[in-house]
Amino acid sequence: MAPMIKKLTKQMLLAQVLSVLTTSICMLVDSLVIGRCLGVGAVAAYGLSSPILLIIGGKAQSSRPGCRLPAANQSEKAR
Repeated sequence: MAPMIKKLTKQMLLAQVLSVLTTSICMLVDSLVIGRCLGVGAVAAYGLSSPILLIIGGKAQSSRPGCRLPAANQSEKAR
């Protein structure tokens, strides 16, 4: 089973790295736009809310594969 896990990890590594990189770039751009348009107070509010948004997003990402299996089973039964 270990070789299969290594193979899957290598396949998914690039996608995960790109996902984290994209999220980081989006957060940087958001903070720059907020800072220029709304000021220092808005950047502070965004900085306080960012960890909460990341936790919610992480929970959603981690639950997605688990939700996919029951949905696939339901679609197979419907056929």
